[in-house]
Amino acid sequence: MINWNNPYEGLDDIWLKGNLHTHTGECSPCGQVPLNRVLELYEENGYDFLAISDHQHCTQVRLPTEMLLIPGIEWNARTNEQEIQTVNYEDHLGLYSIDPTILQKTPSYLTAAETLRSLQGTESLRIINHPNWLVPHHYTEEELFSLYPLAQGMEIYNAVIERHPGSADATMKWDRLLTDKGPILGFASDDSHLEADIARAWLMVNVQKPDLSNLFSSILAGRFYCSTGVIIHDIGVDGDILYCLTDKDVAIDVIGENGRLLASHNGEIRFDITSTTSSYIRFALYGSGKQKAWSQPFYPSFSL
Repeated sequence: MINWNNPYEGLDDIWLKGNLHTHTGECSPCGQVPLNRVLELYEENGYDFLAISDHQHCTQVRLPTEMLLIPGIEWNARTNEQEIQTVNYEDHLGLYSIDPTILQKTPSYLTAAETLRSLQGTESLRIINHPNWLVPHHYTEEELFSLYPLAQGMEIYNAVIERHPGSADATMKWDRLLTDKGPILGFASDDSHLEADIARAWLMVNVQKPDLSNLFSSILAGRFYCSTGVIIHDIGVDGDILYCLTDKDVAIDVIGENGRLLASHNGEIRFDITSTTSSYIRFALYGSGKQKAWSQPFYPSFSL
């Protein structure tokens, strides 16, 4: 259950770093890195958890690793005439569950909507992938709106699109959904295909205990932020004040409806929610180079 008034209420001391969108050379036609090397590289970069999300295939990882592993699959649309394992580059979804049997039937569905509906009521995480990948086309704003009630999240930053047509940053479409539809979680990922794609964007998840059950529950509850290098030291709500603390040379923007900038400050910001009529507020942080971070949105109680 997500506390949209304050997704970060009662933060614990443990933060886990991880990636949900990962391909391997064995099971994804786009993947060029063997599974054992994928695990090795993420471990070397300090990752605590990982999901292997091969196309139309829930990869079973039996190799030893220190990381927590979340079963996953990248689903894609296909026609009725195509084989279940056919990989098409449109309408991709990231689907995850700590029970891999929940994911086994998903490749048999033809459309994103029916796939998402099939997972309603299950302990699963359903993410709309790279909505700003332009060639081949993925999601228009209208298509995102139609899937809104069925998915819990969307990728707001997909690092692999830095080298593909489109935009890695999809926060504009996120703001349109947050404004016109309502709360939806934002995710950042590598979508790694090559070794050079690894450790470019990740999630920082706050957990009570560093185990798979707590990790997955925290992600479903929105107790995480997205990053490409910026660290959030503290974040939350104090009465009518939303606050965010980071390093002193990092800029913090307060973003409201339709992506409107409401305030900005370096290092630390405290924002009075009574000073705006925006239905939601989120933080965007900017460090040196391409280092960024994004919070989940806050929906003050008066706006829901």
